[in-house]
Amino acid sequence: MKDSLTEDITADYDKSDMVWVMVSGILVWIMIPGVGLLYSGLSRKKHALSLLWASLMAICLVSFQWFFWGYSLTFGTGSSVFLGSLDNFCLMEVLGDNNAAAALPDIVFCFFQGMFAMITGCIMLGGACERARLGPMMVFLFCWMT
Repeated sequence: MKDSLTEDITADYDKSDMVWVMVSGILVWIMIPGVGLLYSGLSRKKHALSLLWASLMAICLVSFQWFFWGYSLTFGTGSSVFLGSLDNFCLMEVLGDNNAAAALPDIVFCFFQGMFAMITGCIMLGGACERARLGPMMVFLFCWMT
């Protein structure tokens, strides 16, 4: 692993690839409130605000889960084929590595995949639209994303 304080850790990567993946991740991040607005527009008036609030809560919940242990369990190097390890818990030793995608640093890949994890959680909320309370829905989302 490279020392991120003394070396240029981006020297081995194509900077245009990194910029494109980051811009793509930001575009997916912009889609998340759009999904919340879509679901609130499709629901009855009394549930519109709660669906907007649910999409914002889903962003917070999934980002917490993804950046703490979700990335490590998904893309970590574990003994199981289906489940990684907690070696990268809290994104430890992710900054300078390139294990997941050879053309990108792990931190960029983690950001990009995290945005898709967030929008997946928001899309799942549409299935519970007007059918579930906010608290149990967030508990289910947390367990489902883990």
